[in-house]
Amino acid sequence: MKQKQKSDGLALRRAAIFIIRDVKAGEQLGDAFIKHLPYVDERDRALTRHLAITTLKREGQLKALIKKCLKRPMPKNARPVLDILALGVAQLFFAQVPKHAAVSTTVDLVGKDKRPAIRALKPLANALMRRLSGEDGDKWLAQQDAVKLNTPKWIWDRWTAFYGEDKARAIIEANFGSAPLDLSPKNEDARDNLLKALEGAKELPTGTIRLASNLPVSQIPGYDAGDWWVQDASAYLTAKTLKNAPAKEGAAKVADLCAAPGGKALAIAALGADVLAGDANPTRLKRVEENLERTGLKAEVRVLDPLQTEPDTQYDAVLLDAPCSSTGTIRRHPDVLRHKNKDAVTELAQLQSELLDAAAKWVRPGGWLVFSTCSLEREEGEDQAYGFLKRHKDWETLAFQADEICELNEALLDEGWLRVTPDLWADEGGLDGFFIARFKRL
Repeated sequence: MKQKQKSDGLALRRAAIFIIRDVKAGEQLGDAFIKHLPYVDERDRALTRHLAITTLKREGQLKALIKKCLKRPMPKNARPVLDILALGVAQLFFAQVPKHAAVSTTVDLVGKDKRPAIRALKPLANALMRRLSGEDGDKWLAQQDAVKLNTPKWIWDRWTAFYGEDKARAIIEANFGSAPLDLSPKNEDARDNLLKALEGAKELPTGTIRLASNLPVSQIPGYDAGDWWVQDASAYLTAKTLKNAPAKEGAAKVADLCAAPGGKALAIAALGADVLAGDANPTRLKRVEENLERTGLKAEVRVLDPLQTEPDTQYDAVLLDAPCSSTGTIRRHPDVLRHKNKDAVTELAQLQSELLDAAAKWVRPGGWLVFSTCSLEREEGEDQAYGFLKRHKDWETLAFQADEICELNEALLDEGWLRVTPDLWADEGGLDGFFIARFKRL
C-alpha cells in the first residue's frame, strides 16, 4: 500500500487482505500491522485489525464454507481470490458487519482487483456471498466443528493429550474471542484516574485495568503522562510474583534478563525494586528505554545475552521470561498457528533450559528465580521446572500462596507453580496463557 486511502469501506478491507497475505507468507502479525495500518484512516484501524485477526483465526472454517459453494477448485492463477472471499465470509458470521456491507464490499474488492483473473470471478463472488448470507450459510456454520477446523493437528494432538479434550476445547474456544486491552497503572492515582475517565473500564484482581473497548492507545487518558502501559493481566501477574522479593538492604535488586519490550521491567520498577532490564537484542531494548522514558520509571538498561554474559554481581531476584512458542497468546497473535510447529517447541525448550541454567548464576544465595513463558506447552513449562530442579540440587520450589495469585486458584498446580490458560476469567474476557514457576536458591 503506497498511500493513505479514503475511508470508503474498501480501503480498510484491502489493508486487512494485505496483512493476511503477509502473515501467510511468513511475516509476523505485528510487523504486518506496522507496514499496512498507517495507510488506513485512524478511525478504521481497529476494524482492520479485527477483520485480519478474525480471518486468520477462523481460516479453516471460512475455507470450508467457501468450498461448499464451489463446484470445482479455483484455477491456480485465481486462488488469491480465496483471501478476499474468506475476509468477506468472516464479516458475515464473526465480525458484526451488516450482511449487505459484507456482500457488497467483497464483490467490489473482487471486481476492482488489478488482476484480470480475479476480476473475472466477480459473478462467482456475488453468488457465493449471497448464498452464504442466506439460510445455507447459517445451516452449514451450525454443522461445523469450529475447534477442529481452525486448529492445526499438531496443536490439537498435544493439547488434548496434556489437558484432556474438554479443557483443550475450552482453551481453543477462548482463543476465538477478541483479546481485550489491558493497562498496567503506574500507581494508585493512575489507576483511579483511568477508572474515572474510561466508561466501562474495570479493575481486575491483578490490579490491571481492563477497557470496555479497544481505543487507540495514544487517545487513552494518561498516555502522554506515562501513567500506564499496555500489558495483559497474565504478564502483569508474572511481574507481581516478585513483589516480596527478599532484599539484603533497601530495595530488592531484580534483574529481568529477557526484558524487551519492557512491560514486566516497568511493573517490577513500579513495585519499588531496583531493576536491571537486560536483553540480547539492542533494537528491541530501545523500546524498553522508550517505555521507561514515557512512564518516568527507573531501571538500568543493558544489552546482554545471559548465555554469553557472566554476572558482575548477584541479585536478590531474577525474572527469566524466556523466548517461547507463544501458544498462550494465539487469541491476539493468530500468526502463531501458522509460524510455529512441534519442532520449534523442541528447539525453544532446549534454549529455555540453557537460559535457566545461566539465569541461576545471577541469583544470590537465598534469592529468587522466577521463570515464565507465554506458552501452553508442557515442554516449555512444567518440564522446564522439573528439569531445573533435577539439575540444580541447591534450589527448591518457592510455592505461590493463595494471596499472591490474584484469585486465580484454578491456575495453581499441586507443585506450587501457575498454569494460566486463556479460558480462565472467561466472563471478564479471558487471559493470555502463561506458565510461571518460582524457585529459591538455598
